[in-house]
Order: sequence, then structure tokens, then C-alpha cells
Amino acid sequence: MHIKQITANNVIGAKEIDISITSPVCMLVGGNGQGKTSILDAVRLALIAEPARGVNYKKDYAQLITEGASTGQAQVHTDAGENWLMLPTGKGKQLHDHPALPYVLDPARLAALKPADRKGLLFALLGVSSTAADVKPLMLARGLDAKKCERVLPMLRAGFEGAASVAAESATQTKGAWKQVTNEQWGSDKGGNWQAARPDFDATELQRLTTQAAALDQQVAAANQTLGALRVRRQQEQDLVGRREQLQAQVDMIERIQKKLDVDEKELAKVQADLAQCPGEKREGLMHELGWSVAFLVFYGEALDLNNELECRVRAALDAYEATHGKVSFANDQSVAADRLPALKEAVSLLEKAVANDKRDLAAARDAETQLKAISHQGEPVKESEVQEVDASIKALQAQRAALTAQIDAHNAAKRAADGADAATAKAAELHADIMQWIAIAEALGPNGIPGELVGKALGPVNERLKQSAEDTGWSCAQIGTDMAITYGGRAYALLSESEKWRVDAMLGEAIAQVSGLRVLMLDRFDVLELNGRAQALTWLSTLAINAEIDTVLVGATLKSATGSWPEGVSAAWVAGGMCKAGAPANAVQADLIAA
Repeated sequence: MHIKQITANNVIGAKEIDISITSPVCMLVGGNGQGKTSILDAVRLALIAEPARGVNYKKDYAQLITEGASTGQAQVHTDAGENWLMLPTGKGKQLHDHPALPYVLDPARLAALKPADRKGLLFALLGVSSTAADVKPLMLARGLDAKKCERVLPMLRAGFEGAASVAAESATQTKGAWKQVTNEQWGSDKGGNWQAARPDFDATELQRLTTQAAALDQQVAAANQTLGALRVRRQQEQDLVGRREQLQAQVDMIERIQKKLDVDEKELAKVQADLAQCPGEKREGLMHELGWSVAFLVFYGEALDLNNELECRVRAALDAYEATHGKVSFANDQSVAADRLPALKEAVSLLEKAVANDKRDLAAARDAETQLKAISHQGEPVKESEVQEVDASIKALQAQRAALTAQIDAHNAAKRAADGADAATAKAAELHADIMQWIAIAEALGPNGIPGELVGKALGPVNERLKQSAEDTGWSCAQIGTDMAITYGGRAYALLSESEKWRVDAMLGEAIAQVSGLRVLMLDRFDVLELNGRAQALTWLSTLAINAEIDTVLVGATLKSATGSWPEGVSAAWVAGGMCKAGAPANAVQADLIAA
């Protein structure tokens, strides 16, 4: 960023400032209290609206106005345009889009940051991200378990330390699980080689015993079937004893049943004949009287002359009547014969049933006779000795099976113990692998792991630039460590002298100006350096200007004069009584210009 013009009116000690920047390095030269630092404060106000001198709030901006004035203004013209700020209103136009601006405009602020904030700034400047999305590929590239990584990556929101502590705690918990499996304390060497004590187990012998047991089971099953068949036969024989008695009793009834059947059949035939002679119903009424009368005439009268038409009609009428109502009988009284009809019908029904039952009983008796003959031809009865022999055989086989069962159970117990030992060994190996993974994840997230890589990525360009500056100036080398600590020649920043701190701040500011791409730098209190140090600083800044490595450097210096010769790329502006005008560059540095 090229600063081309600085204008300030009534900003602290800068009463009337109008400086045209004609070289990359502009020395703001003057005595103490003449407004040099106020000019630098005005530049910060115009560019980033950052007040100075303990003024922290906009409501206090009036304190930044030169005594006796009511308003003030700071304006900086850069290659990007105009930036300005009005006092006391605070209205204006500033640059707010670059996080490095405050640190190139006031390099001492970098050393004042907390390590975490310093790391955040460097990460932001160099595009180094520590989000889960950026860290995950780095973890996977180390061969870390993806699922375990997913468990700790969300904790990166709380920082690497939080995520690393989660991984370390997971390793501790997994060590506890390993101890539960092994009953031993985990160790990195022991954990990878641990094996559970495994009892001897002969799988071939177990298979042989199992096969033998299956064969015995088949023999026992066959013997039980034989025994069952013998017992069924014996029971059947016992049942037949009673059955023979029942059948014989039925056979003995054949003659008696046959006689009863003969009697019942004869009686049935007689009753059926009576029923056939019995009128069908009691006939009353004129029609039946006429029918009876016609039958009487025909029966007791002379034979009808069929050639006589009248007699033929009489005979035809009688035939028609009897066809409908049955024969007319004169043997008994017609009404008395009709009264016997229900009793005859009932007798026929009972006798028919009796004959049917007789025939049924006779058939059953004949069948019993056949069965009795068949039973009489059965084979030899089952002997008790046969049953006892088969039963004893079964008990012997069962005893052998029980002995085999005991052996099989013992082998199965050994197998379960062996399987359990194998499972414990496998589980311990799995847990050991988990422990090693968790430890590796914790280490990867630790300071010397991925954070160190990221810090190294962020610090590399900065430290390289600091190294170059040390070579250009002849000063000791300033460095930022992975813990974000700043050292100078190996000594902690807090232990440095004022002039050493100035050197470190100047080199840090220049490094930030380079890596951020701002290429602008402001340095105050140049006079804190001794004469040799001032010459080294001017030569360094001139080199930056000559090599076009910097756009603008503003340096506040308490010197006797701004006139004389300055290195190439360096010009000076004399500041006195809050007033300032630019000087002209020259070819050489004069001793009186760098002497206090």
C-alpha cells in the first residue's frame, strides 16, 4: 500500500501537517514533543479509526483535538483512495478489511498479544485453517482411524487442547476396558503381545466322541423300539384273554339267536297277513253306504248278466269304488275290522325291528365266531425274559452314553475355555489397537503434531523473513517459536532491552507487512538506537526500498536536523511545533543527522 499524502489538522500535537511522500521510506524528523508521534497517530486514525494515548471510546475523541481547537482532521491518501476521520465526531472513511493493519501501523502490538491471539493472527494472514474440515485430511493422512477422528473433530471448536484431551481420555477409558479383559495393567509393549492362557483342546477327539455318542443314540432308539413292540404284543396278548371270553360268549348265543329269528319271522308273516285282510279305514257316509250296498247286491244276488247294460254299470261302479277304497268285506263288521288297523300296524313294526335285531345279533355272533377262530391261530406269546433282556441291553447302552456324555462335556468345557481365551486375546488386541489409535490421535492433536505443522506453516514465511532481516541488518535473529513465544538471539522478548525490543518490533512489523501483502510499515522512536544501530536500520530500510520490497515506511526519529544526505529510497520531513514539510533525498548519510 503506497501512502502518497498525509494531512492532519489539530490532531493531538499535529497542528498543521501536509506531507507528500516522495520515497518508499519517509523519516519524520524533529525534536522531542514536536508532533512526530502525533503524525503517526493521525495516520492510524485515518486508516483504521484507532485512537491513541489511552483514548478508547468514541465519546472521548474530543481529547485527541489539539488544545485550543474545537475540531480536528486526519487524512491519508493512498493508492487505494482517500481515508479520513473527523474529530470529535469520529465520522470518516477507513480501512477495516485487513487484520494485519494494526500490527504494521504499530508493530509493538504483535509482541503484546497473547500467544493464542498471535497464532490466530498468523493463521488468518497466511490462510492457515484449523477447522475440522481442514484438520481431518491431515489426520487421515497420518493413517488415523476415520471414525475415531470424527468423534474428536467437533471438539476443535474449543481448540486443539480440548480435542487432544478427549482423545487422551478415550485412550484412558480403553485402557480400563483392556484391563477388564486381561486383568492386567496395559503397557505399549505388553498390549501388543498379550495372549490369554489357552487350555489344551483336542477337536478331533471331541468329534470322535460326538460321532460315537450319535451311534449309541441310534442303538438306544432301536432297542427302545424293540422293547416297545414287545410290550405292545404282550399287552395285546393280555387283552386277547378277555377278548376270547367275550367272543365265546357271543358264539354260544348263535343257536338261541337263530331260534328267536325263526319265531319272529313266522309271527311277522302272520301279522302281515292279518294286516292285508284288514280294511284300510273305517268307512262312514252315504258314499260308503252305497258302495257297501252295491257290493251286497253283487255278492248275495244272482250273477250279474254282463250283457245287461244296467248290471254292467253296477259292476263297473263297484270296481271303481273298490279301486279307490279297497275291497268290501262282509266277513265281519266293517267298523270293527277298521279298529284293528293301528294295532296291526304297530305289531308289524315291532316284529320287523325284532327280526332286524335278530339278524344283526346273528351276524355279530357269526363274526365273533370267525374272530375266535383267528385268535386261536396266534403265534407264541411274548416271554418276560425277552422283555427283560432288551431292557437290560438298553440300560447298558445308556450307561455307555452317560460315560460318553461326561467325556464330551469335559471336552466342550475345554473348547469353551479355549474359545474364551481366543476371544479374550482377540478383544485385547482390538482394544490395544484402539488405545494406540487414541494415543496417536492425541499426539497428532498435541503441540508437536498437527498444530505444530499448522504453526510451522504459519511461522515459516514469517521466520524466513525475520532471518533475512537479521542478515540485512547484522542484528541478532528474531524468531517466533511453535509456542508463539518471541525470542531475539535466543532470549525471550520480555528480557530484552528497549533498543533490542525496537529491533524485534521493526523486523516483526516488516515481516507482517510482507506476508500480509500490505507492504506498509510505521516505526516510532528510531532514536532509541545507538548511532551504529541507526545506520544499520537506515541501510536495511534503504535496501527494502531499492529492492522494491516495501511500498511505504514511516519512521518517527528525534534528530537534530532533516537536511543533508539520506540513503537511496529514503527522504525526511522536518516536524517542528506541530508543523511539517517534506525534505529532499540525498546520496549519503551524514553523522549529524543520525546523532541525537
